Amino acid sequence: MSTSSGQSSGRTAPDPDADYWTIADVAAYWRVGEQTIRAYRSRGRGELPPADKTWGRSPVWRPATIIGFQRLGQGTRTDLH
Repeated sequence: MSTSSGQSSGRTAPDPDADYWTIADVAAYWRVGEQTIRAYRSRGRGELPPADKTWGRSPVWRPATIIGFQRLGQGTRTDLH
């Protein structure tokens, strides 16, 4: 299994053909910080799809899961859902 080579700081687009994407890859794809992805995950309000797999304590997603995920718009009241 491989992850993409586009990891965080360079903000290089992650490889859509990789087996899995890490938090850094998802952050790069959505152009947000890694901490934002961690916050989405911890809040559990549907801002991030469930991880497809976990390696140790690190969640990973198949690229298709993230690419096909319908993100909520800015300002959406996720606490009401």
